[in-house]
Amino acid sequence: GKVHVVCETEHIGTRGFKKREIVLLDDSGTYAGYIPFVCLRDDVTLLDGIKENDVVRIDYKLNGREWQKDPTLPPKYFLSAEVVEITVLSGGKKDSPAAVAAEEDEGDDVPF
Repeated sequence: GKVHVVCETEHIGTRGFKKREIVLLDDSGTYAGYIPFVCLRDDVTLLDGIKENDVVRIDYKLNGREWQKDPTLPPKYFLSAEVVEITVLSGGKKDSPAAVAAEEDEGDDVPF
């Protein structure tokens, strides 16, 4: 997908937890879709060198969690797509070994 925005690293809490988001633009349908992905802890560096408008392929895992502030209220559920690996297909770090290998593998047709 095409990179819409790469956010700055957020430092959360006093234990050094880090979080960084990247948002891809999917304009293949009638309406544009914005797909957020998150990098956690030391993986925030995976987004170094990635820029707006780069075309990337992201391997990710889905994580979900339940949160309930008040036991008298129904719980809320959250879903996140956590980046496992990112490959730049055009722009940015295009000459990286992973990007070159991805360009050579034409059998993989990933939507984002």
